[in-house]
Amino acid sequence: MAAGEYIVFDADNFNPTPLTPSPNDFSLSGTDGDDVWLVISNGSSSVQSFVDDVHFGASPNGEPFGRVPNGSGRLQPLQATTLANTNADPRVGPLLVSEVNYHPATPSAAALAIEPTLTDNDLEFIEVLNPTAQQVDLTNWRLRGEVDYDFTAGMTIKAGRTLVVVSFDPNDAGNANRLAAFRENFGIGPEVPLVGGFQSQLSNGSGRVQLQRPDAPPPEQPTLIPMLLEDEVLYDDLAPWSTAADGFGLSLHRTDTGSPGSDVTSWTARTPKPGQPDRCGDTDLDGDVDTSDLTNAIINFTSASGSGKTWSQGDTDGDGDVDTADLTTAIINFTSAMSGNSWHDANRAVVFVDPTTPAPTSAVNTATNEHSISSTPHFASTKRSTQQPTVDDVNRSATRSTRFNTRHSRIHLSLLDHAFDEFNGA
Repeated sequence: MAAGEYIVFDADNFNPTPLTPSPNDFSLSGTDGDDVWLVISNGSSSVQSFVDDVHFGASPNGEPFGRVPNGSGRLQPLQATTLANTNADPRVGPLLVSEVNYHPATPSAAALAIEPTLTDNDLEFIEVLNPTAQQVDLTNWRLRGEVDYDFTAGMTIKAGRTLVVVSFDPNDAGNANRLAAFRENFGIGPEVPLVGGFQSQLSNGSGRVQLQRPDAPPPEQPTLIPMLLEDEVLYDDLAPWSTAADGFGLSLHRTDTGSPGSDVTSWTARTPKPGQPDRCGDTDLDGDVDTSDLTNAIINFTSASGSGKTWSQGDTDGDGDVDTADLTTAIINFTSAMSGNSWHDANRAVVFVDPTTPAPTSAVNTATNEHSISSTPHFASTKRSTQQPTVDDVNRSATRSTRFNTRHSRIHLSLLDHAFDEFNGA
C-alpha cells in the first residue's frame, strides 16, 4: 500500500461461500457486535505480531463504524459509508447525555439539615436530553459503563426535555429525605423529573457512560434485543479535561451537541443544573442569554472562516467559529438577565430551541407525536413575568412568532446596539 492509500475487504474476501464456509472464513455480527484483528503472519498460519484491533457493539443495518478523526481516533458510528475514502462525520444521538456530575462537592449545609447521612455520592447524576421534536419511549433503553441503569417500561422523555438519572430510587418512600435534600442542594423543584437509582457509582477519575437504545430482534433470535449505541461519554479528571468538575462543585455540561461525547471539546465545566437544558447563546451558563453573553460573542466574532472557538466564546453550533449564525441564535434566545437559573423559573415564558438547526429526526420508534416544544423560533420578551406561563401564553407566543421574520432585522439591530453600548462602556 502506498502512503495514505486505502484497501477495502468485504464479504467476497473473507466469506465468499457463506453456505459452505471454509475453515478460515468468517462473518461479522451486527446483532451481537464483533471484533476485527489486523495481524502479521509468520507464513506458517501463526501470528508474528499484532498491528491493530477494533471492537464494536450491535449496529443497525446500513450504519458503519469508523475511526474519527479519520484513521486515528475512537471507533464511532458514522453518518455514511465511505469505502476507500476519508471517514464521514460521526452519528451523534439523537438522544444525548447532556450533563454528568461524576464527582460532586460536599453536600450543602441546607441539604445536610434535611438528610444528615447525605454524601457526595448521593449527588451524582447523569442527565439525558431529547433534542428532537418528538416524545421518545424509553422502554428497553439503558445506561451502561461506570453505572448501570435500565429505564422502566413505558417511561418516556418529552420533546426538548430531560431526564435526570440519580444514584438512589427517588420513588422509594425510604428515600424521601434523600430526595428532598438532593433537590435542595441543586435548587430544583418537583417539576424536574428524577429517575433511578443506578447501580455502582461514577468514577471520580476517568470513566465511560453509554446510552443504549434497543433494536428490533432478529427473526432467527426473536427473544434477543440488540442494544445499539445512542451516545457515549468518555470523561477524565486530567487535562485537557477540566479539573474543576472533579470535586470542586462543578459538573460537565454538553455544550457541543453535534460532536461525540468522547470529545473533550464537547464539554464545559459549570455549576450543576440537573434537568435544566442549557440555552444556546448562554456563554457563561448562568441560565439566561443577556447582553454580557451577546457582548462576549461579538468580541469573539470570527465570521465563518474562524476556528478554535468554544461555547464559552459564543460558538453555539460547535463548528469552531463565531459567525452570524451564532449571533442570530443568541439574539433569538435573548432573555435579558434573570434572577433564577431554572428553565422552569417564573421569569421564563417559553423554552427555546436553536432556530438555525432543524430538530433531528429520531432514529428510534416513538410512542406518540406529542410536541412539548414548538420548532418555530420564539423571541423572548425582556419584560419580567411573575406568574408561571399557561398553555394559552405559550400558544400566543407561537402566534406572535409567525411575525418574527418581519421584525428580525429590527430586533437584531436593537440588541446588537445594546451589546455594543455595554462593550464600549466597559
